[in-house]
Order: sequence, then C-alpha cells, then structure tokens
Amino acid sequence: MNLYFELKKINEKQGTIRAIIIQQGKKAIISTGQKIDIKDWAVGKPKAISKNADINLYLKKYTTITNFVLNNVSPTPCH
Repeated sequence: MNLYFELKKINEKQGTIRAIIIQQGKKAIISTGQKIDIKDWAVGKPKAISKNADINLYLKKYTTITNFVLNNVSPTPCH
C-alpha cells in the first residue's frame, strides 16, 4: 500500500488536503476534510510551522488508521 497527501486548490489562497491511496494497482482519492493555506503547503505535507501542528497531528493519525484498515490489522489494546 502506498499513501500520500496532496493539496487540491479551492481558490487562489487555500486548498483541501486529500489522501491518495494506492493498493494492488487501485487508486482511491479521499478528502481528509482539512483545509490549509497554499503558502503553508510543501510537497506532500504541511510546512513545519507552529500553526500547522494540529494538521500534522491529524494527518499522522489518519495515516495510522488507514494502515490498520487497509492491512486488516487490529490495534493492540493499551494498558
């Protein structure tokens, strides 16, 4: 499985982050629901600036959950 993020431009200043998932030759494009200023986006990820901290955390969680679902892996309980 390959998972990466890209920015879909909404207007001149802002875009929405989409997850691109490729598995067994099939491609899915899913909106994460996260919006970001275009100037704050680097190739494939938000720029590492303080105002993007919540978005970076969200995308990390999104990646982890997507990996669990697509790989049919059950998370182990935390103690």
